[in-house]
Amino acid sequence: MALLNSLVNGEVVSEISITDRGLNYGDGLFETILLVNQQVIFWEQHYQRLLTGCDVLAIQCPTESYLKENINKLVQLTADVTPAIIKIIVTRGNSERGYYCTENTAPNVIISLSTYPGYLMDYWNSGINVKSCNTPLSSQPRLAGIKHLNRLEQVIARQEWQDEYQEGIMSDMVGNIIEGVMSNIFIVKQGGVTTPLVDNAGVNGVMRNIILKLCEAHGIMAIKDKISYQALKEADEVFFTNSIIGIWPVREIDWQFDSQTCLPGPVTKKIMQILTEEHSIDYATFGL
Repeated sequence: MALLNSLVNGEVVSEISITDRGLNYGDGLFETILLVNQQVIFWEQHYQRLLTGCDVLAIQCPTESYLKENINKLVQLTADVTPAIIKIIVTRGNSERGYYCTENTAPNVIISLSTYPGYLMDYWNSGINVKSCNTPLSSQPRLAGIKHLNRLEQVIARQEWQDEYQEGIMSDMVGNIIEGVMSNIFIVKQGGVTTPLVDNAGVNGVMRNIILKLCEAHGIMAIKDKISYQALKEADEVFFTNSIIGIWPVREIDWQFDSQTCLPGPVTKKIMQILTEEHSIDYATFGL
């Protein structure tokens, strides 16, 4: 995935101050958004999560009009590449050394545009291979759900494999399944769908909520609940979601001492079809 262009506070640059609090403390938030035919996909949902995160961290959130104006500027500066990835980073801004920061600090807004990752079409059609990660997620209810910049747990977890897997499963400190390294996880059992609670750890994904609403609208039982290791082992189907990939079915999970074959099942395929029809986006066509 190659960076094509970027804006910092509306200016065409690719540098920030060394006093930026996002760099020094991870003091900020980000959104990663799909761009198709110069259209930002699921903008309202992404902006609402950004608003929520800024409220939690008490950071002044950029206005919707400001972000849209700068995204359009960035798109116009860049060759017509589709699909592509828009990333918005909002940090608390620049400050002197130390954790304390005055309330009137102006946030820094970084918007970048990159090419779409080189995922294989087979990931959507036949499913992915997944590793159970050894790195646990810590519990922090105040930060749970929001997409803050502190992603060291995911960074460490991602170092656990090379190219033999496409995603990893992360649990909390007591063994509850929470999410993927870069995505949310769903299990299917007897036709019903469950995704883990993210009230103590994890990200409240945009695609996660879209899938829950689509299931409700189409008569598929879908709930948010705790998912144990055993429940995942006994699942009929497993799939991952995020706003860049849509849905990836799981083909096989590599546990520490054994493996679990899942294969894309009828419920996962039905939800993938509904997502494509309802939102006119066939994510699998983005694959190589």
